[in-house]
Amino acid sequence: MTPPPPPILAPLPLAGDGTYRLDKIHAGRPERQAVLLEIAGRKHQGGVDISVDVDLVREPTNQYDPRAVRVEIGGQLVGYLSREHARDVALTLALNGDRQRATCKARIVGGWKRQPTPTREGSEGDFGVRLDVVMPPRMAAEVAE
Repeated sequence: MTPPPPPILAPLPLAGDGTYRLDKIHAGRPERQAVLLEIAGRKHQGGVDISVDVDLVREPTNQYDPRAVRVEIGGQLVGYLSREHARDVALTLALNGDRQRATCKARIVGGWKRQPTPTREGSEGDFGVRLDVVMPPRMAAEVAE
């Protein structure tokens, strides 16, 4: 008789401090920018600043780093944490029931598109993602106590 699979644990909510300082998200690839553009709707002259919830998902099968952590919005990949931060998040998830996923608040920023004027060229900027996560990561419940 095959043992039942382990239960799927709920995502671990990570604590933030409201500063959205964690911005080392590798989101520059065109397909990731396309997802962020879809969420933002369009690029704006002054850029965007949109609040979202993100999932941080361990990716142990990643060919470059078995401790890689994906950043997803609505189930869509928008980037990866830096190796340093991925290591900390992966360890926090492992120490809290070997979970595969955490959640946190984030902001989509950037994404400006400025029209040319007689005195300057037009310009366009990529979107970025800033996470509201305290490092090293802690569970939101720990901070609330």
